[in-house]
Amino acid sequence: MMKYADEKVIAMLFGGDEEEREKDRKGEDSPSPSLEGMTLHVQGERHQFARRFIPGGEASIVLSQAFTVMDEETARLKYPAERRPKLIFTNEQTSINVAFQQTGFEIEPDDVEEFSGTMLAVLKRSQPAARWFHEGMREVGGKPVAFFAYLTPALDCNLYNLMLLAELNGRAIACTFNCMEEEMDDWRKLGEAMLASIKWHLPEQEGDRL
Repeated sequence: MMKYADEKVIAMLFGGDEEEREKDRKGEDSPSPSLEGMTLHVQGERHQFARRFIPGGEASIVLSQAFTVMDEETARLKYPAERRPKLIFTNEQTSINVAFQQTGFEIEPDDVEEFSGTMLAVLKRSQPAARWFHEGMREVGGKPVAFFAYLTPALDCNLYNLMLLAELNGRAIACTFNCMEEEMDDWRKLGEAMLASIKWHLPEQEGDRL
């Protein structure tokens, strides 16, 4: 009963699949509701959502408290060396991931849209089998950010990816949510809400340090 109730809560907060498909067709975007302080049962597991800082305190994000930082050995197995993020939060099964990667590209906030266009073109060339859902610009934490969502084939499954690109301290930062295709119905909108919760340059007292 609780699982069913929480599925109804998620649908009311984030919209159902048909509603989201209609928004994608119309190119509409709407703010994601805040997960902070919420407790939801997803796929039979209890998730409490709270704000956490990335190391250095330059940004924070609302995540499930069940997520932990992925160890280096697991990260080496799951991510190619040339694209391995420096910080990856993951669930116990390592099937749901939220990653941060500060790139070496120097940009200003006004450059984000142009930079994302270049990155998107590179991704589409390198991932010809990907299925693309949507892309665009929005504001997150007071900064302009670019985002795009796509499905890519992996060794034994398809992966849903939602990537957010922004400027942080004069450099481009990539924040990515991914999950297996079979988990999309449960986690897609929650992933969008987690990335939309990002705040930048917060003082230490506003969240729990990692």
